Amino acid sequence: MRLHTLVLLGAVLFQPAPMTLRSPAFKNNESLPLAFTGYGDFKSPPLAWSNAPKGTREFVLTLEDPDVPLERFGVHWLLYDIPATAASLPETPPDKATRDHPAPLAGTTRGLNALKSKGYLPPRPFAGSGAHHYTFTLYAIDTDVTLPEGAVKEQLLAAIKGHVLAEAKLVVVFEQK
Repeated sequence: MRLHTLVLLGAVLFQPAPMTLRSPAFKNNESLPLAFTGYGDFKSPPLAWSNAPKGTREFVLTLEDPDVPLERFGVHWLLYDIPATAASLPETPPDKATRDHPAPLAGTTRGLNALKSKGYLPPRPFAGSGAHHYTFTLYAIDTDVTLPEGAVKEQLLAAIKGHVLAEAKLVVVFEQK
């Protein structure tokens, strides 16, 4: 683990580097490739993270669109029970028959997205609605989420309240012209 040095009143203390979230398919604040949208292949993107804090029991991932006019339509992905030993999620194609996304890792649990389906909801903003900034947030938590599959955002955030050790964000932009 890389360390940052913090100097305080002449004493040198070591502070771990912050947790980071990235994708090998795109960079922070850049465009989301078409393959990961509802206009493309409907695939969920690959993600990777590093520098999880000591004491992490599991991870929680959310994907939200804060630019959608109605907040309830902004949830694109809720994934929890991600093992603390994981450091990435693979790119996952949807089931060809249903377009539903399976859990990308064994043992992970899917929450409900804005369309009340489980798994990844590929971004598909309306043409002319402007740029949408999709925010992936990874939470390192010190407890186990005990929610069943199909939880909604409010239930998930309530379950992790007071248990977040660190969070990392990754923002991508997509606009349908």
